[in-house]
Formats: sequence, structure tokens, C-alpha cells
Amino acid sequence: MASLQGSIQNLPNIFSPTRRLLLQGDLYRVNSQTQSLNPNVAYLLEPRTYLLFNDMLIYCKVKGNNGLLHYKGTVDLRDMDVQIKQYQEATNLNVLELSSLHSMSDEWAANALVPIHMHTIRCSHPDEQQEWYNMLKKVLADTNKRLSTATQKGPKQTTTLSRTPTMTSLVSMSSTSTRSTKSTDDGYGTATTIRTPTTASVPFDLQSKPKRSHDIVVPPSPRGPPTLIGGVYGGGFGLGRS
Repeated sequence: MASLQGSIQNLPNIFSPTRRLLLQGDLYRVNSQTQSLNPNVAYLLEPRTYLLFNDMLIYCKVKGNNGLLHYKGTVDLRDMDVQIKQYQEATNLNVLELSSLHSMSDEWAANALVPIHMHTIRCSHPDEQQEWYNMLKKVLADTNKRLSTATQKGPKQTTTLSRTPTMTSLVSMSSTSTRSTKSTDDGYGTATTIRTPTTASVPFDLQSKPKRSHDIVVPPSPRGPPTLIGGVYGGGFGLGRS
């Protein structure tokens, strides 16, 4: 944990004697907040390195040719659940969606254009998606159990970083460029091999990763509501108009 603390730039102090790194991988953060900035932009797919601990999830960005990780944010796991996101118009998108357990009971949050506490992630392929789903389910169950126990016993100080006001999703894409490792600590699973990122040599599609994040422009249309299509625009997927 000490070596990890010093290897990530701008990382707040996350050291804890009970904290364990369980899973690490190069995934994509799906940022749909750009809809409020540009109505023609559907989603941004942002390459991020995710690190899942037994009580927290952080994501970083690789900067420079030296491959140094820079801390970008923390996903608050309290009162959260994870599900495999399905789309009617597209399949095999390998998307995981983290959302609040209480979002559906909150009428205002349920009717919001963008749910308040949501994080969407896209993985590289179905196997990686299932691996992250299983591990997140385990961590979220343990986190919510501890939270419930602490609530029954009264207020208790926690070391978890505050909830970030952003909404994202873990999104998976099939590609030859992945890096995932799993820890053997605390019975969370068996270890996997580290796969060094490589550069894709084929055109990008729904099963390949973009080299960098940028806006995905949706062609305008004079009529009809937006519908999700399974296409890739400049290295991502977005909403089109039929």
C-alpha cells in the first residue's frame, strides 16, 4: 500500500491497515455530463485505470510517455449497487453501471435526466466485465453490511473519501489493450496475469478501444426522439437519431 501511495500522482492519503487492493484494470469511464455542454455530444469514453480495494474504488489517468498514473477521482461505494447494463439497440457493449440503492425510491432523482449518483464503466470484453461485476458485487455487499452495522451502533468515523459529484459508468470494450490484476487477499478470488497494453491495429468499432477521449458527435435530424445505436463515432458509442 505504501508503494502504491507513492506511485500515483496527486493521490490523497488512502493508507489504512485494513485496506487491500483487489483488482486493477484499464477500462473506460463513460462521461455523459457533456450533454449539458453540447447537445450534439452523446458520450465521452475516457480511458482510465481503475483500482478496486476492499472498501473503495478510485480511477486514474495515464499521463506522459512514462506512463505515470494521475489520480482523477473516487467512487463512493456506500449504498451503491452494480448491474450489467443492457441496451435494446446494441449488444456486447460490456457496460457496468454503479448506482445508488435509493435512487429509484427518490422521485426527484429517478426523474432526473442524468441520475445523481451513477458511475458507468465499459470493459474490454465479456470475461473482463464478468470479473469486475463479481468483484464489485462482493465489495459492495461487504461495504453496505459494514455501513448497516455502523448505523445500528451509532455514528462512526470512516476513512472513505467523500463522494465525488460526478456521474460515470464502467464501460467495457473488446480490445487487445487491457491490463487487469486481481489480488488473492481476503478470499476475493485467484490471481490473474497482468496484460501489458498494446496498440490496436484495426479500425475502431464496438469491440475496440479508442486511443484517446474526444467528443462523439451525433448527426442532427429534424424529427424523431434520440435512440441508442450500436455504432462508434470517433472512438466511442453514442446516441443517434432515427
